[in-house]
Amino acid sequence: MLSASGRFVTAFNGEIYNYRELRRELDTNGAPVHWRGSSDTEVMLAAFEHWGVERSLARLNGMFAFALWDCTTRQLYLARDRFGEKPLYYGVCNGTFLFGSELRALAAHPAWRGELNRTAFTQFMLHKYVSGPETIYRGISKLPPASYLVVDVSPARGEFEVCEARPYWSAIATAERGRDQLFTDLEEAKQEFSSLLRSAVSMRVRSDVPFGAFLSSGVDSPLIVAAMRESTGNPIRTFTIGYEDADHDESDAARAIAGHLGTEHTTIPVTAREVGEAITVVPSLFDEPFADISQLPTYLVAKLTRQHVKVALTGDGGDELFGGYHRYFIGQRTWQAISGVPLPLRRCLAPMLRMITPERWDGLIRLLNGNPRLRSLLEGYSGHRLHTLANVMSARSVGEMHELLMTGPHTPLNLLCASGGDAGGGPARRWSSGFDPADSMMLADTMTTLPDDMLVKVDRASMSVSLETRAPFLDPAIFEFAWRLPPHWKIARQQGKVFLRNLLASYLPGKLIDPRKRGFGVPVDRWLRGPLREWAESLLNERELAAGGLLNPGAVRLAWEQYLGGAAQQFSGLWNVLVFQSWLRSQSSPLALTNHSS
Repeated sequence: MLSASGRFVTAFNGEIYNYRELRRELDTNGAPVHWRGSSDTEVMLAAFEHWGVERSLARLNGMFAFALWDCTTRQLYLARDRFGEKPLYYGVCNGTFLFGSELRALAAHPAWRGELNRTAFTQFMLHKYVSGPETIYRGISKLPPASYLVVDVSPARGEFEVCEARPYWSAIATAERGRDQLFTDLEEAKQEFSSLLRSAVSMRVRSDVPFGAFLSSGVDSPLIVAAMRESTGNPIRTFTIGYEDADHDESDAARAIAGHLGTEHTTIPVTAREVGEAITVVPSLFDEPFADISQLPTYLVAKLTRQHVKVALTGDGGDELFGGYHRYFIGQRTWQAISGVPLPLRRCLAPMLRMITPERWDGLIRLLNGNPRLRSLLEGYSGHRLHTLANVMSARSVGEMHELLMTGPHTPLNLLCASGGDAGGGPARRWSSGFDPADSMMLADTMTTLPDDMLVKVDRASMSVSLETRAPFLDPAIFEFAWRLPPHWKIARQQGKVFLRNLLASYLPGKLIDPRKRGFGVPVDRWLRGPLREWAESLLNERELAAGGLLNPGAVRLAWEQYLGGAAQQFSGLWNVLVFQSWLRSQSSPLALTNHSS
């Protein structure tokens, strides 16, 4: 689309939720605009003409990636939304600057090289995804969230200069401002949040097509649905998936919540056969190898939701903003316990904790719980958590502890060849001394796992079936609000999302507020020994494993045999290998497996 004056032209992906508000502001305080239509893209272009690109980016509330050509200055702008909901890739291949929303779009260009980035491959094996700004291809980058890039083009020779990506918004600075303005009155905070959530939901249900919401038995999505009901006054369509496996099935709980909230609810049963069919499709939906196992149920719920609606609201961002992951309170408590112990002593204690199996630790804890003083000391601990504690004993900072909690004690690097590549330090889990451990981990996850894992999963799965998903918790005003909450309003003792649970009690009886976090789980670890075993065996043949010199076929086959024999700890690494091998097969052209390390 061209701007009104013809100066700017854009290719745009996503939605600007506050375009109506921006249009009113332009009409009231800006230069008169002769509107040709009513689209958010036209409003965005008018904003660029009136306020300039960088000042306009700071005003946009949405999920977006765009390319903008300035015909006057001969500059190309690439920009991405605050939290990285929409993807944007770029790089220089054989003297040509390439960019696009999908890596396969770049791969279609004659200048494409497609060499594997071995550092990114090792990152994937550790974290199940490739951390930005790296991609699985050497020389190709992801544009970081909340940033823009400028390419200057010489009018004479057609040469270009790529400037370094520049931030237009900072999650760290926003969180630091919030820390200086903490709430003291819980009821005041609840009222303000309810108003902000209704506003965020209202902007995201502006649509002339049918919309609904994913609904789990957790905390985030029921709050979103409650706000949708209050904002629209109409019955809401909700969707969840169910399994025969009782440990993963939450459909009954979600159905009860839907009944209490008065939604038109649909439960979608999923079988091992359907997951098996999805496994053959899903790797091709992702531009890079991606092993977050919840991609499978996310794809299935999106596929079946699309049969009923075109837009669905999700609870993404609730965990990172309000303390939803177990690692936050585990990390908080662990750092308080170990930070005062000298590092050499901690490194001596770690092997002692590992000498006793998790099962035997559980028995000892039950025995010691008979002592009231020891019971309070051991509250919340289990054999598994004590082994987790041993794994993080060597951490020299909260950032290192966070990284160790994310990767776990059983890293799959033993499955790689010696030349498989260095992980390059993994995601940059930044830490500010002004935050407590849990808050620093939440902030780091907002800048790493949220854009590179959680949002990738939802965006690619939903877009593959033409379902648009929108995340109200990622409204900038809600992010700012979350960082004004005192830490103990997010995490208290062994429970996260304390503030959201308190608010949800206004809508649901206590028995429907499930303290366990499950989301859309799937029992693939069990099915891999049964109905999915044939698929796995086809990918783990030694000839394919040896291709490219990335994986150690002997180590992988040994891990597979151990897993089939009951060694559950081998599942994570094997799943990464299976996903990578499946992704390789899905590539339309052979991948150059060079010896480059970056």
